[in-house]
Amino acid sequence: MIPTLDNFLSYGSDVFKSRADYRNMIVDIYTTVLNSDSLGENDFINGSKLADSILLNLRGHVDDVSGLAQMPVKEIHSIRSTCKS
Repeated sequence: MIPTLDNFLSYGSDVFKSRADYRNMIVDIYTTVLNSDSLGENDFINGSKLADSILLNLRGHVDDVSGLAQMPVKEIHSIRSTCKS
């Protein structure tokens, strides 16, 4: 699914830049991947790749999304605390 979403973001970035609802949908997919308990580490990696594509292709258009860059940091901290236990 990530290659498809990356393709949408790469070649349809003008559409994403002009439609706030599309930006919200793609960011919602990203936050769902990071916050879901039923998904594993590979899904977290794919979510991070999606965030990379969002930030590169929609530069300046997702600045209003609060915590987009902070979400993975929180997840990494929770993984570290789980590993130490």
